[in-house]
Amino acid sequence: PAADVECIALQLQLLEEWGLSGCRLEINTLGDSEDRKSVRDGMQEYLNPMREKLCEECRKRFDCNVLRILDCGSESCREIVQRIPPLTDWMKEDSKAYLADLRELLRLFGIEAVLQPHLVRGLDYYQHTVWEIRHDALGAQDQVCGGGRYRFAFDNKIVEGVGFAMGLERICLVLGAAGVESKSLEQPVHVVIVTQDPAAFRENLVLAQTLRHRGIPCGIDLRNRSFKKQLREAGQSGTQWAIIRGQQEMEEQTFLLKNMADGSQESLSMPDLIERLTKPPQ
Repeated sequence: PAADVECIALQLQLLEEWGLSGCRLEINTLGDSEDRKSVRDGMQEYLNPMREKLCEECRKRFDCNVLRILDCGSESCREIVQRIPPLTDWMKEDSKAYLADLRELLRLFGIEAVLQPHLVRGLDYYQHTVWEIRHDALGAQDQVCGGGRYRFAFDNKIVEGVGFAMGLERICLVLGAAGVESKSLEQPVHVVIVTQDPAAFRENLVLAQTLRHRGIPCGIDLRNRSFKKQLREAGQSGTQWAIIRGQQEMEEQTFLLKNMADGSQESLSMPDLIERLTKPPQ
């Protein structure tokens, strides 16, 4: 439960750091693998008298994956689902205690959470904690993201953990709907690679990755623009350095480093270039 709560807190903090406030957290438990059969049997027993009132899709789900009925958007099914007992009614005491620990830790973290007894997530490897984060800015389709604890077999081993998913498009959608304004980077890219000769472009791509792997924030133009336009944009970006590479630099295996503040430039080898770019400012 402690790992689950830390993961939930991380996801909520990410959203807050991006400027999204007012999120709602809903949690539930699916129990462990032993509970799954008793939950499935209990739901089937409860729903069997109402089976013909379910939508066509849920009548198919009844035998193969009855938990998915809880997710159905059909009005007739939603009315039936609202009357289904909480899933914990069919779980062991250990699973109920796991949920109780989770809720207590959330309170300790100061995180408000609504217990949604019919919340499930669609993947069979989930167990115990599942959650969803919602926001009113999206209207009726208010789900932003979610996560859960998982357990599955891989390469003859049991893999257990907890994690979450956040769709980029969904996050952008809710940020826009909530009126959060986009912000530029607080610090400009440290260095921009300027391609003077098209023949140097591929090697410059490799150079960009080399610098990034050394922890040096690096930008490079990918639109095949002219040397002048690349250099002009580098100057407008506020970057500290520009690395200029053309045919001569490739032949000499050197790198022309330009200080964008004073316009000075010098030719450096790769070791000297890395040292200069990683040197703390004076």
